[in-house]
Amino acid sequence: MSEVTKQLGPMQTIETSQVDFGNTDICYHLTRDVYEEEISYDGIIPQIGRRSEGDLGGEKTPKVFFAKSLEGALIFLNRNGNIFRSVARDNNFAMLEKGIKDDKNYEDFKRVFEENVHENMSEEELNTLAMDLAYLYFKNSIYYKCNLEQSTVEEYKKMTPEEQKKIDYLIDDINEEKPDKKHTINNMHTISGKGIPTEKMELMTVKGEKSGMDVILEMCDAYKELHPGEHLPVLVFKRDEQGNVLKADRPILEMLAERLREKQREGKNEIEPGEFSKELATKSKNITMQSLTKNAIKQMKDKLEESTLVTEIEKEEQERKNPTNEKKGVNLE
Repeated sequence: MSEVTKQLGPMQTIETSQVDFGNTDICYHLTRDVYEEEISYDGIIPQIGRRSEGDLGGEKTPKVFFAKSLEGALIFLNRNGNIFRSVARDNNFAMLEKGIKDDKNYEDFKRVFEENVHENMSEEELNTLAMDLAYLYFKNSIYYKCNLEQSTVEEYKKMTPEEQKKIDYLIDDINEEKPDKKHTINNMHTISGKGIPTEKMELMTVKGEKSGMDVILEMCDAYKELHPGEHLPVLVFKRDEQGNVLKADRPILEMLAERLREKQREGKNEIEPGEFSKELATKSKNITMQSLTKNAIKQMKDKLEESTLVTEIEKEEQERKNPTNEKKGVNLE
């Protein structure tokens, strides 16, 4: 770390209430909170991320990835939730471990994963565990607002070297390693080899708190205010000719935000690791017990009715064999 870069810190902060989330040119970068001090001095250094290296990601040149606009950021966040769901479905903790092995809550991740992953998980179980893992991930993340300069590829080619230095990303750029894939607002990247300096970044906070989860909840609320009546955006993979969605990510982020806001209304601002999965397991157990109880009661009732019926039949048979002239309330003398 050079003396020059050290003089750039500490990082500027900005309250989410001051962010113009309606500005679609604003960019956002999520990272782990363990990197905050390093970033506050060096900015975000271009690199090949752990989940982007090797055969899995196919990245070969260092870049900084980010999302453009609030919509792009929310699609990116929800994509992470769906990735957590996939690693649970495939029982692939090694995939999850790549991005969290330096986390202070690594053991929580591992325990929640191991306690809840099993064969033939239901849709509800997978979604719920995805929410638990996403909560752990977002809670110990920090979120940066990035004020980046953009250009088209053609405009960039016509610039002088000095002008090009000011450009951070190309809006119609392609990924050299994946030329068939163009930028999407949830997965943009800087020009290869270019980082994001501290003077172009602000760390977003909520009432002074840096927790990425708090910031993300505010972003979800902001989207709902900007788009009344709409669901949070998700990544769409396939549409039909009429534009109807045929395949898309599950709305893990929206489910998580709704559950957390519900918890807050109950006076609970933090949840325990794996809390949603525990609640689901308890709910399922109670339903099972209720079902078993109902079946037991029904069986007892059936047996009682059967016993009563047998008793009545036996009584009638006894009276038939031993008739009596006395009837209740009647005297034949």
